[in-house]
Amino acid sequence: YEDLGLNLFRRSVDFANIKWKSDKNESHLSVPRLKVTSFSYYALLFDDQIKVKRVFLKEPKIFLHQQTDSVKSDSQNNSKKFEKEVLVQKFEIDNGNFILKKDSIEKMRVSNFNLGMHEIFSSKDSRSGKVPFTYEDYKLEGDNLFFDLNDLQELNVDKVSVSKKNISLRNLHMAPKHSKDRYIEHIPYEKDWMDLKIDELSILDYTLNLKDKKSFSTPLVEIKKFNFEIFRDKTVKDDVRKKDMYSKMLRDLDFGIKIDSLNISSSYLAYGEQLKKPGPAATIFFDEFNSGITNITNLDLDRKDFPMTKVEISTQFMGKSKLDFDWNFKVNDTLDRFTVQGSGYQIPDTSINSFFRPAFNMEAEGGVDEVYYNFSGDRNQASGDIKLDYEKFKLHVLKKDRERKNKVLSFLANIVVKNSSKNGGISKNVGEVKRDKTKSFWNYFWSCLEAGLKKVFI
Repeated sequence: YEDLGLNLFRRSVDFANIKWKSDKNESHLSVPRLKVTSFSYYALLFDDQIKVKRVFLKEPKIFLHQQTDSVKSDSQNNSKKFEKEVLVQKFEIDNGNFILKKDSIEKMRVSNFNLGMHEIFSSKDSRSGKVPFTYEDYKLEGDNLFFDLNDLQELNVDKVSVSKKNISLRNLHMAPKHSKDRYIEHIPYEKDWMDLKIDELSILDYTLNLKDKKSFSTPLVEIKKFNFEIFRDKTVKDDVRKKDMYSKMLRDLDFGIKIDSLNISSSYLAYGEQLKKPGPAATIFFDEFNSGITNITNLDLDRKDFPMTKVEISTQFMGKSKLDFDWNFKVNDTLDRFTVQGSGYQIPDTSINSFFRPAFNMEAEGGVDEVYYNFSGDRNQASGDIKLDYEKFKLHVLKKDRERKNKVLSFLANIVVKNSSKNGGISKNVGEVKRDKTKSFWNYFWSCLEAGLKKVFI
């Protein structure tokens, strides 16, 4: 440090321009000002405790560099022998900057952050835990949070506010590191390319337990206006590993979770598949996406009144057609049983063809006025009912150029396709759709719809 001001009467010490470096200069710290006030002589002399009223750091710059092959130095090991209790009634950081680097990769960064913590207490017992101290309350606010998630994704957040009870993230972006064309060079098998933007994410009145069995609970998570684009290149080799149902994924988590309600509002979801190359991707999107999810929990799985997880979605398919979707399951059900039902209205052929043309090399003529479905099943198979109301529906099989119609195949296809439902719609029972366990739940759900559509149209 460059300067030191010590006032024994006021029991305070003031450092100017502190600088610190690790033994190998891998990590370093600079603090223009560090102030400690109201040091307690009584606590030190009679209680063998270091007690101060306030510790204040102004504009610290913290850089931590971790090496995978680094070994703790003797000084680090000796620090564990420190046995005095430490109590800091108030700890503050003003306008700090923090960077964490692992080997050659920057893993985390946050700028212009302010931190306030109250009643920080460290003892011999607490220092043996993962968090070496306890505290009563804290609040962290910062800008431009960056976090390296994995080889494919990174997280950026413009504004961060975290306290002991609430979390608020603004302008969150889980961004892909690679373009749609290049990301397949970084995956060993089929995997989603994802680009997620959220205007605001709020977690209210949460409780985080890091002792014993770790757990997280909150009465409400709110997501306001997300834009989520998902893309999958199907020309990459299949991921043939078994995929679990969502109920089992939650059941098998190594930490407890309890979210009473998760609300999503005014959002946009798009999904695309590249089935052939060259050629356009098959795409669908859902606008004005709103959802309410209740009872997301894996706590107390054995209780008799274990709640049903309920998912309700209301959206506009391709920005034109109203869709409703309800999905229910119980996390503690080891058979992974579920029910799903929904409806759709006024689905034009232009919406259908955005997926049909690139996926199946077909075009539909004439839309669907109404569709209703109701399926139930478990992790192995599902069954249910579907009803469609439509008129003047035709299929046109396209040639390889996806532009001209193959008249012969189109003629043969429309011989077997019912071009009108008549008399208020066609209802069909769909029995025993077997699940491909190497695919996701959403593929399972689509298989149920597909089986129902075949029964209606053919």
